Amino acid sequence: MTEARLTPFSNLLVVEASPGLEAALEELVTAFALHCRSQEDCLRFDCFQSCDAPGRFLLQAVWRDSESLALHLDSEPLREFFVKGAKLWRGSSVEEDYRGFTPME
Repeated sequence: MTEARLTPFSNLLVVEASPGLEAALEELVTAFALHCRSQEDCLRFDCFQSCDAPGRFLLQAVWRDSESLALHLDSEPLREFFVKGAKLWRGSSVEEDYRGFTPME
């Protein structure tokens, strides 16, 4: 029997620090990324800081499949991240989920 091929799912989050809280938000993002990377179903977790707006961060998590992403989205660490982050970022965060695919000729 062949194992079904799983499709990785990505979760993208963009947050922008309130003025003066850039370093605190970077620390929170770093701690959260390290936590996520330790999870078995997290294939990758990358953090990016905008060159044009140093207080803006893009987080990209790649999860093994849609079920793994769903578990992450319903996790206590993610809820804690949003509670702590809401005190640091300006306005609301922007979050989207993406399904990975490989273009074929």
